[in-house]
Amino acid sequence: TWGVTRREVRRGIELANKIIIPTLFLLIIVLVFWSLTLEGAGAGIRAYLTPDFAALKRPRVWIDAYAQIFFSMSLGFGIMIAFASYLPRESPVGRSALTIGLADGLFAVFAGFAIFATLGYISQAVGKPVGEVVTQSIGLAFVVYPEAINKLPAMRPLFGGIFFLALALAGISSAISLTEAFVAALVDKFRMDRRRAVTILCSAGVLLSLAFTTGGGLYRYRLQDRVKV
Repeated sequence: TWGVTRREVRRGIELANKIIIPTLFLLIIVLVFWSLTLEGAGAGIRAYLTPDFAALKRPRVWIDAYAQIFFSMSLGFGIMIAFASYLPRESPVGRSALTIGLADGLFAVFAGFAIFATLGYISQAVGKPVGEVVTQSIGLAFVVYPEAINKLPAMRPLFGGIFFLALALAGISSAISLTEAFVAALVDKFRMDRRRAVTILCSAGVLLSLAFTTGGGLYRYRLQDRVKV
Protein backbone atom coordinates (compact mmCIF):
# COMPACT_ATOMS: atom_id res chain seq x y z
CA THR A 1 0.00 0.00 0.00
CA TRP A 2 2.79 2.39 0.91
CA GLY A 3 4.69 1.62 -2.29
CA VAL A 4 1.69 2.31 -4.50
CA THR A 5 0.11 5.35 -2.85
CA ARG A 6 3.36 7.26 -2.31
CA ARG A 7 3.75 7.64 -6.06
CA GLU A 8 1.72 10.07 -8.11
CA VAL A 9 -1.76 8.91 -9.11
CA ARG A 10 -0.97 7.97 -12.71
CA ARG A 11 2.14 5.94 -11.87
CA GLY A 12 0.75 4.60 -8.62
CA ILE A 13 -2.94 3.85 -8.10
CA GLU A 14 -3.91 3.99 -11.77
CA LEU A 15 -1.13 1.59 -12.78
CA ALA A 16 -1.80 -0.76 -9.85
CA ASN A 17 -5.53 -0.93 -10.62
CA LYS A 18 -4.83 -1.75 -14.26
CA ILE A 19 -2.99 -4.83 -13.00
CA ILE A 20 -4.86 -5.82 -9.83
CA ILE A 21 -8.49 -5.47 -10.96
CA PRO A 22 -8.27 -7.45 -14.24
CA THR A 23 -6.26 -10.15 -12.45
CA LEU A 24 -8.86 -10.32 -9.67
CA PHE A 25 -11.68 -10.60 -12.20
CA LEU A 26 -9.89 -13.42 -14.01
CA LEU A 27 -9.29 -15.34 -10.77
CA ILE A 28 -12.94 -15.02 -9.73
CA ILE A 29 -14.08 -16.25 -13.16
CA VAL A 30 -11.84 -19.29 -12.76
CA LEU A 31 -13.20 -19.99 -9.27
CA VAL A 32 -16.83 -19.68 -10.43
CA PHE A 33 -16.50 -22.11 -13.32
CA TRP A 34 -14.42 -24.49 -11.22
CA SER A 35 -16.93 -24.51 -8.37
CA LEU A 36 -19.79 -25.28 -10.75
CA THR A 37 -18.11 -28.60 -11.60
CA LEU A 38 -18.13 -29.82 -7.99
CA GLU A 39 -20.49 -32.53 -6.83
CA GLY A 40 -23.46 -31.03 -5.02
CA ALA A 41 -22.94 -27.61 -6.61
CA GLY A 42 -26.52 -27.70 -7.91
CA ALA A 43 -27.96 -27.78 -4.39
CA GLY A 44 -25.96 -24.72 -3.46
CA ILE A 45 -27.02 -22.84 -6.59
CA ARG A 46 -30.68 -23.67 -5.92
CA ALA A 47 -30.33 -22.31 -2.39
CA TYR A 48 -28.67 -19.20 -3.83
CA LEU A 49 -31.34 -18.49 -6.45
CA THR A 50 -34.43 -19.49 -4.48
CA PRO A 51 -35.91 -16.34 -2.90
CA ASP A 52 -37.22 -16.27 0.65
CA PHE A 53 -39.71 -13.41 0.58
CA ALA A 54 -40.57 -13.90 4.25
CA ALA A 55 -37.06 -12.73 5.12
CA LEU A 56 -37.90 -9.26 3.77
CA LYS A 57 -40.07 -8.74 6.84
CA ARG A 58 -37.03 -8.91 9.12
CA PRO A 59 -35.31 -5.52 9.65
CA ARG A 60 -31.95 -7.22 10.20
CA VAL A 61 -31.96 -8.48 6.61
CA TRP A 62 -32.30 -4.93 5.30
CA ILE A 63 -29.61 -3.66 7.69
CA ASP A 64 -27.19 -6.36 6.53
CA ALA A 65 -27.99 -5.60 2.90
CA TYR A 66 -27.32 -1.89 3.31
CA ALA A 67 -24.16 -2.59 5.27
CA GLN A 68 -22.90 -4.87 2.49
CA ILE A 69 -23.61 -2.24 -0.19
CA PHE A 70 -21.84 0.48 1.80
CA PHE A 71 -18.89 -1.83 2.42
CA SER A 72 -18.68 -3.14 -1.14
CA MET A 73 -18.79 0.30 -2.79
CA SER A 74 -16.93 2.09 0.02
CA LEU A 75 -19.74 4.60 0.40
CA GLY A 76 -19.27 7.26 3.04
CA PHE A 77 -15.48 6.84 3.19
CA GLY A 78 -14.63 9.61 0.72
CA ILE A 79 -12.97 7.13 -1.64
CA MET A 80 -15.34 7.76 -4.56
CA ILE A 81 -14.99 11.52 -4.10
CA ALA A 82 -11.19 11.27 -4.01
CA PHE A 83 -11.05 9.16 -7.15
CA ALA A 84 -13.58 11.35 -8.95
CA SER A 85 -11.47 14.41 -8.20
CA TYR A 86 -8.73 13.01 -10.43
CA LEU A 87 -11.02 12.86 -13.48
CA PRO A 88 -11.04 15.58 -16.15
CA ARG A 89 -13.47 18.41 -15.41
CA GLU A 90 -15.83 17.45 -18.25
CA SER A 91 -16.01 13.75 -17.33
CA PRO A 92 -19.54 12.22 -17.28
CA VAL A 93 -19.64 11.61 -13.53
CA GLY A 94 -23.28 10.50 -13.53
CA ARG A 95 -22.63 7.83 -16.13
CA SER A 96 -19.52 6.69 -14.28
CA ALA A 97 -21.48 6.39 -11.02
CA LEU A 98 -24.17 4.31 -12.73
CA THR A 99 -21.56 2.08 -14.34
CA ILE A 100 -19.77 1.51 -11.02
CA GLY A 101 -22.99 0.66 -9.20
CA LEU A 102 -24.16 -1.81 -11.84
CA ALA A 103 -20.73 -3.40 -12.24
CA ASP A 104 -20.33 -3.82 -8.49
CA GLY A 105 -23.75 -5.41 -8.05
CA LEU A 106 -23.53 -7.72 -11.06
CA PHE A 107 -20.03 -8.88 -10.16
CA ALA A 108 -21.15 -9.63 -6.60
CA VAL A 109 -24.01 -11.75 -7.93
CA PHE A 110 -21.60 -13.55 -10.28
CA ALA A 111 -19.08 -14.24 -7.51
CA GLY A 112 -21.92 -15.58 -5.36
CA PHE A 113 -22.17 -18.58 -7.66
CA ALA A 114 -18.66 -19.64 -6.59
CA ILE A 115 -19.55 -19.33 -2.91
CA PHE A 116 -22.85 -21.19 -2.99
CA ALA A 117 -21.70 -23.88 -5.40
CA THR A 118 -18.89 -24.59 -2.95
CA LEU A 119 -21.32 -24.59 -0.02
CA GLY A 120 -23.41 -27.14 -1.91
CA TYR A 121 -20.33 -29.29 -2.31
CA ILE A 122 -19.60 -29.06 1.42
CA SER A 123 -23.21 -29.83 2.37
CA GLN A 124 -23.06 -33.02 0.35
CA ALA A 125 -19.69 -33.99 1.79
CA VAL A 126 -20.78 -33.55 5.42
CA GLY A 127 -24.40 -34.61 4.96
CA LYS A 128 -25.98 -31.35 6.13
CA PRO A 129 -28.34 -28.86 4.43
CA VAL A 130 -26.75 -25.88 2.72
CA GLY A 131 -28.20 -23.51 5.32
CA GLU A 132 -26.32 -25.29 8.12
CA VAL A 133 -22.89 -24.96 6.52
CA VAL A 134 -23.20 -21.25 5.76
CA THR A 135 -20.81 -19.18 7.84
CA GLN A 136 -20.88 -15.39 8.00
CA SER A 137 -18.04 -12.89 8.24
CA ILE A 138 -14.45 -14.16 7.97
CA GLY A 139 -15.51 -17.73 8.70
CA LEU A 140 -16.61 -18.13 5.09
CA ALA A 141 -13.28 -17.00 3.66
CA PHE A 142 -10.93 -18.61 6.17
CA VAL A 143 -12.83 -21.71 7.32
CA VAL A 144 -15.58 -22.88 4.97
CA TYR A 145 -13.95 -22.21 1.62
CA PRO A 146 -10.51 -23.60 2.59
CA GLU A 147 -12.27 -26.66 4.02
CA ALA A 148 -13.95 -27.22 0.67
CA ILE A 149 -10.65 -26.90 -1.18
CA ASN A 150 -9.03 -29.32 1.24
CA LYS A 151 -11.70 -31.93 0.41
CA LEU A 152 -10.93 -31.85 -3.30
CA PRO A 153 -9.65 -35.10 -4.77
CA ALA A 154 -6.99 -33.31 -6.83
CA MET A 155 -5.35 -29.94 -7.54
CA ARG A 156 -5.87 -28.66 -3.99
CA PRO A 157 -2.72 -26.46 -4.00
CA LEU A 158 -3.68 -24.90 -7.34
CA PHE A 159 -7.18 -23.83 -6.38
CA GLY A 160 -6.11 -22.94 -2.85
CA GLY A 161 -3.49 -20.64 -4.33
CA ILE A 162 -5.99 -19.07 -6.74
CA PHE A 163 -8.49 -18.44 -3.95
CA PHE A 164 -6.07 -16.85 -1.50
CA LEU A 165 -4.41 -14.81 -4.26
CA ALA A 166 -7.84 -13.42 -5.15
CA LEU A 167 -8.47 -12.69 -1.47
CA ALA A 168 -5.10 -10.94 -1.14
CA LEU A 169 -5.62 -8.81 -4.25
CA ALA A 170 -9.08 -7.76 -3.03
CA GLY A 171 -7.62 -6.79 0.34
CA ILE A 172 -4.70 -4.88 -1.17
CA SER A 173 -6.93 -2.91 -3.55
CA SER A 174 -9.23 -1.99 -0.63
CA ALA A 175 -6.30 -0.91 1.53
CA ILE A 176 -4.93 1.25 -1.27
CA SER A 177 -8.32 2.91 -1.82
CA LEU A 178 -8.86 3.62 1.88
CA THR A 179 -5.37 5.07 2.23
CA GLU A 180 -5.76 7.26 -0.84
CA ALA A 181 -8.92 8.88 0.54
CA PHE A 182 -7.02 10.03 3.64
CA VAL A 183 -3.95 11.04 1.66
CA ALA A 184 -5.98 13.12 -0.80
CA ALA A 185 -7.64 14.94 2.11
CA LEU A 186 -4.33 15.69 3.83
CA VAL A 187 -2.68 16.87 0.63
CA ASP A 188 -5.60 19.11 -0.41
CA LYS A 189 -6.44 20.51 3.02
CA PHE A 190 -3.02 20.98 4.60
CA ARG A 191 -0.79 21.00 1.50
CA MET A 192 1.16 18.15 3.04
CA ASP A 193 3.79 16.41 0.96
CA ARG A 194 2.25 13.27 -0.53
CA ARG A 195 5.08 10.93 0.43
CA ARG A 196 5.11 12.23 3.99
CA ALA A 197 1.35 11.82 4.36
CA VAL A 198 1.46 8.27 3.01
CA THR A 199 4.32 7.30 5.30
CA ILE A 200 2.55 8.65 8.39
CA LEU A 201 -0.76 6.94 7.56
CA CYS A 202 0.77 3.59 6.59
CA SER A 203 2.98 3.55 9.70
CA ALA A 204 -0.03 4.21 11.90
CA GLY A 205 -1.95 1.51 10.03
CA VAL A 206 0.80 -1.04 10.63
CA LEU A 207 0.96 -0.28 14.35
CA LEU A 208 -2.81 -0.42 14.84
CA SER A 209 -3.12 -3.61 12.77
CA LEU A 210 -0.62 -5.48 14.94
CA ALA A 211 -3.36 -5.92 17.54
CA PHE A 212 -5.24 -8.15 15.10
CA THR A 213 -2.29 -10.51 14.69
CA THR A 214 -2.36 -11.57 18.33
CA GLY A 215 -4.29 -14.46 19.85
CA GLY A 216 -7.15 -12.10 20.61
CA GLY A 217 -7.18 -10.60 17.13
CA LEU A 218 -10.37 -12.36 16.08
CA TYR A 219 -12.23 -11.05 19.13
CA ARG A 220 -11.03 -7.51 18.44
CA TYR A 221 -12.18 -7.85 14.85
CA ARG A 222 -15.64 -9.04 15.89
CA LEU A 223 -15.96 -6.20 18.38
CA GLN A 224 -14.92 -3.62 15.78
CA ASP A 225 -17.21 -5.14 13.14
CA ARG A 226 -20.15 -5.12 15.56
CA VAL A 227 -19.55 -1.46 16.48
CA LYS A 228 -19.22 -0.50 12.80
CA VAL A 229 -22.50 -2.11 11.78
